[in-house]
Amino acid sequence: MIKNKFMIKTEFDNKNKGYYFFRYLLAILIFFSPGMIFSQETITGLFYSDNKPVSVTMKDGIITGIKRIKRLPSGSEGYIIAPGLIDNQVNGFAGVSFTFGGGELTADGVKKATEEIWKTGVTTYLPTLTTNSHELLIKNFTVLGKVKDDPFLHGSIPGFHLEGPYISPVDGYRGAHPASHVRKPDWNEFLMFNKAAGNAIIQVTLAPEVEGAMDFIDKCRADGIVVALGHHNASTEQITEAIDRGARIATHLGNGIANMLNRHINPLWPQLADDRLMISIIGDGFHLNPEEIRVFYKVKGPENTIITSDVTHYASLKPGTFLTSEGETIEL
Repeated sequence: MIKNKFMIKTEFDNKNKGYYFFRYLLAILIFFSPGMIFSQETITGLFYSDNKPVSVTMKDGIITGIKRIKRLPSGSEGYIIAPGLIDNQVNGFAGVSFTFGGGELTADGVKKATEEIWKTGVTTYLPTLTTNSHELLIKNFTVLGKVKDDPFLHGSIPGFHLEGPYISPVDGYRGAHPASHVRKPDWNEFLMFNKAAGNAIIQVTLAPEVEGAMDFIDKCRADGIVVALGHHNASTEQITEAIDRGARIATHLGNGIANMLNRHINPLWPQLADDRLMISIIGDGFHLNPEEIRVFYKVKGPENTIITSDVTHYASLKPGTFLTSEGETIEL
């Protein structure tokens, strides 16, 4: 979970059980049994954490009450009620890309992607724009900034995540980000991005070792923007300094890193060792193996581990063969 300005904590049934609601949380609860989403005025089912019956009421698409009930009415058996999930790194969905590869971004496209994302159980997410040209980032942030508060979206988008272009240019650490658009941190450029986005960029992922990164972190911290470290080959000293200056998340730890590393001196250990740094991990069974996930989770714990999808616009599409914007062929 992400502890920042778009999350609030309340208590469930006035007992000492922490239960997280998210600002503008949709009145959409997840029923895992049939794999569907409902948005009616009253929903009953089993509460996800203890399997006890609950009733949820809502008005105008907003949850107004959750209470215990003695038994489930007929027809509610098998339904599990859970809060909506948060994903802090969504590059696109359902054929809609927020940066590249999915055609021109439009307000209707954002709505389509969001509506499809709801069906997965995610009700709050950060559209993520990755390394690209200044012009394209300005253009797409402008689209996102204008549609963000559309009533149709029910507040599902609290802000945006900029991953790059201020990352390592080195192969391996750069990952899939196009080398031609990687550049040094530029605060004036970032201010233009943020203005286009309606001042709603709330997370930035960068490489702390690149020239100008530390000053950039200082400015982000002063403006209340969450700084994440990612796609980098920083030393222990550089990572520690970045955290001292305000960096708080390691973006998809274990990915965006070279395949061959020194077993003792590499960017993984200092990020795991510093208790001030949260981590996000891609738990799809492909980007990290189960042993890595278990170790990362044991070190950081539930309060400092974020499960993210880092999903692209190919997600939810029917199986088939697709041509990427770089001319490569991928098969789903």
